[in-house]
Order: sequence, then structure tokens, then C-alpha cells
Amino acid sequence: MWRPSGDVDLLLSDANYKKAKDYLLPLSSGNKHDERYSKHMGMNISQWYVEIHGSLRTGLSARVDKEVDAAQDSVFIGGNVRSWDNNGTLVFLLAPTEDVFLVFTHFIKHFYKEGMSLRQVCDWCRLLWTYRDSLNYGKLELWINKAGLMKEWKTFYNLASRYLGMPDLDSRLMVHDSRFDDKADRLMEFILGGYSGNKFKDTLHVSKIFPWKALRYSPSIFLNVNWLKIKERIFLVHG
Repeated sequence: MWRPSGDVDLLLSDANYKKAKDYLLPLSSGNKHDERYSKHMGMNISQWYVEIHGSLRTGLSARVDKEVDAAQDSVFIGGNVRSWDNNGTLVFLLAPTEDVFLVFTHFIKHFYKEGMSLRQVCDWCRLLWTYRDSLNYGKLELWINKAGLMKEWKTFYNLASRYLGMPDLDSRLMVHDSRFDDKADRLMEFILGGYSGNKFKDTLHVSKIFPWKALRYSPSIFLNVNWLKIKERIFLVHG
């Protein structure tokens, strides 16, 4: 009862993404532009803000988005799901390992580009705790490393451990690592301070926590491009 709802996010296969647009658009208002690369569209439906996603790509870099695609393929092609009985309607959810990874990359996108709050970190922690005994830690570690996000992962887990009471769960990925204490302190200060809305100012603050990454992701942050996106656009034009 303490957890206020933000927007409602629906992750859908390609076919169901199109069906969702056809069904929901007549019911909605204030719609955002349909983004081709990220397959994402937001809309107001009654008192709710609903976002439909055909992909959870971050747009940060090709390296990150390749692993996001791999996690989604594990769900939609590999069939790695869990289910929820919503009063007689069966709803498929991501399998725990895929869910943890995609929730993490989603708020990392918000952290670098759009702003985030502790609510998102708490949701991630709750997911980690609930499914601690069924996570595939090897697969999770592989995806995080291949995406180049291990420093972010350990910094956010340090914050969760020191400030939110998150216990140690796994010696590789979910343990308080004192080497990240300073970064976690700066991260907590940054999140509580909120985004100013000025990308240059906000990115300068982020660069104090992850200097190389802020530089690495700057084309995406300021120009909204990465090499995977460029490659896809060239293919669409010439294919």
C-alpha cells in the first residue's frame, strides 16, 4: 500500500505490440511519438499513463542493447516466463533472471538519460529478494559483464545494502563491496537531489560517479544515437 503507481509498462512481442497499439490508441489521449528503434509508445488512458514496449532497449550503446535483445529473445523465443493468475486471466511475466536484468537496464537508462528515483531501486531489490533462490546467477553475471554494466550494478547494490538494508545474497553479484562506497554515496546524493532537467548539468553530476561511462554514452544522452541504431536505420533504407 506504500508503493504508489507510476506509469504502467507492458512488454510485448512484435505481433502483440501492434495489436496493443490498434486496441489502445482509440481509448487514449496525449500520445507520444511511436519510436521505431526502441519500439515504445506512451499514452494517457483515463487516469493512467501507459507505456507499451516492443523492446526495452536503452539507446545507451550497441553493447548494452545487444544484451537487452538477448534477454528479450530468452523470453519471447526461448519461452523463459513465469505466470500470474489475475482473477482468472493468465498473464505471462518475464522469468526471474530475465526480469532482474531488464529491470536493472531499464533504470540504468533512466539514470543516464531521463531521471530516476529510489522507488525503482526498491522495486529491483524486492525482485532480487523474492527470487533469490531461483535466479541463474551465472547467466545474470554474463549479461551484466557483456553489457559493460558491472560497475553500475555493484554501485547500486552498495547503495541498496548501506542505505536500504538489502542483505548480501550472492558473493559475486549481491554483496556489499566497500570499494564502491564513495560512488554509492555520490549516487544517493544525486538521486535524492533529483534531475534538474538540464542535460549538461545532470550529465556533469553523473560524470562524477561514472566519468568514463558518461563520456561513452554522451552520443546517446545528447544526440539519441548509437551504432546499433545507425546500423538498423541504414538497413531499413537500403534493405
